[in-house]
Amino acid sequence: CHPCAKSYSAAIAAAVRDGLKKQGNEVQCISLYANSLEVLEDATVRGLPAPTKFSPALTERERTHYYDVAKGNKGGLAPDVEKAVNLLRWCDALVLVYPTWWFNVPGALKGFFDRTFLPHVAFRLPDADVKDATDTGLVPMLTNIKKIGVVTTYGASKNVTLLAGDNGRQMISRAFRPLFNPECPMVWMGLHAMHDKSQEQRSAFLDEVRERFSRF
Repeated sequence: CHPCAKSYSAAIAAAVRDGLKKQGNEVQCISLYANSLEVLEDATVRGLPAPTKFSPALTERERTHYYDVAKGNKGGLAPDVEKAVNLLRWCDALVLVYPTWWFNVPGALKGFFDRTFLPHVAFRLPDADVKDATDTGLVPMLTNIKKIGVVTTYGASKNVTLLAGDNGRQMISRAFRPLFNPECPMVWMGLHAMHDKSQEQRSAFLDEVRERFSRF
């Protein structure tokens, strides 16, 4: 999740992909900026398939028809949302790569959650006579996801990030992880104060990411 194809976040995503493939996993990628000409051209230069295109903007029509899937009407999903939903239902692990901006996830990633984590896709409301909800008050419906990984960068130091609440981490671990398998662990890797890091330190972090996800 970064608008620049040659960003450090893009290098992290490539390291994650390399590590996962080394383990023999099938990997599907969604770029929240895949409509960017720079992103598409970079994929071509690297000999990679173009990432799935996804727009993070929630439309008025989508908000109006927010509960359509719960009512059995799946035809109202936009093509990019339907493809992303199918990938969420297909995968057994989810890895998010993004820069932490203003102590939270980028707006594009929040938009991805808004458009795809729909009622009767990611969750449903509990039945009145059945106690099957989690502590969030919702019944998880993405229980096929058995593991979640996050790799993010911070401009702030670790202490400042903790003081600010590390909101992105809290949101993912407390709001979204309960929608997955009940035993779903979370692997979190963060590079703090990245602007003060040398090229050698950044390269070393990429190696750590590649190694960690080779045994994910």
